Amino acid sequence: MLTEPFIGTLVERILEDTTFTGVREDHIRSIGLTGSHARGTATPFSDVDLHIYITHSAAASITYQLQRDGDYLLSLSFMTIESRYDELTTPQAAIYVVPGLRQTHIIYDTPGADGQPALETLVQAAHRFHWEPLQPAANAYASQQLWGFAEEVHKVLGGFLRHDESTILYGTYGLVLGLSNVLAVQRGLLIESENTAFPQIMTALGWDSPWSQHFRAAAGYQPLTIQQRGRAGLRLYRETVSQLQAIIEPRHQAVIHGALNIIDPFTAADHDPLSFDLASPIDEGRLTNHD
Repeated sequence: MLTEPFIGTLVERILEDTTFTGVREDHIRSIGLTGSHARGTATPFSDVDLHIYITHSAAASITYQLQRDGDYLLSLSFMTIESRYDELTTPQAAIYVVPGLRQTHIIYDTPGADGQPALETLVQAAHRFHWEPLQPAANAYASQQLWGFAEEVHKVLGGFLRHDESTILYGTYGLVLGLSNVLAVQRGLLIESENTAFPQIMTALGWDSPWSQHFRAAAGYQPLTIQQRGRAGLRLYRETVSQLQAIIEPRHQAVIHGALNIIDPFTAADHDPLSFDLASPIDEGRLTNHD
């Protein structure tokens, strides 16, 4: 647990010791403590997450630092107040930014252009946030992402054709991380922490749902072979498309459903991905080389 004296000393160091962060005090507008120490869930290994709000001129040269302070690893993120307001209107950013702001402990603040405390006003805006106006943009984002992740489907299938476990695993990682994010954004799930993202998404979909079962298999929750994980990743893509079919834009349909056409026979329950016949419907000629 961080003590008040530690936090006070840390703020003084950030403001007064230019060599510590490389940012002068007159360029620092506000500082917020966030992450596990703000939520009260920190362990002895948790880093101290500080969001340091700076002027536009300073923001051009710095975004992130890791520093050591005694027993603590400091994670310092630099941003502007204005960029945070912009992220409140962007669905793929808002699902992370809103919870982060709502849990922020303000440890230093200065007045904004309106004379009100800048970070406090931003935090209040996060508490007033409503998802509904962002839903159309979230749908458009999800459709475009599904379209783009068809390339990962081809990558996994190409790995199977070449018996290349590295390619299978790399493509599966892309599907696991990307498709979980797609669903989180489209559903407007406000992610409390990167550590809780996967459980939050599976709770929303249902822990026993096909999506969650395929996700856990592809992500490595279970001791499976790389080939089994790759096949689960392909099923995860298929199930994500099923979940989001109603919002897929016409311009993305051909690529997405083309990917489904080539993975459907390959993910049959009794199919051995290492022994399929190249003369079968999963033919090398049907795979566009995107890897």
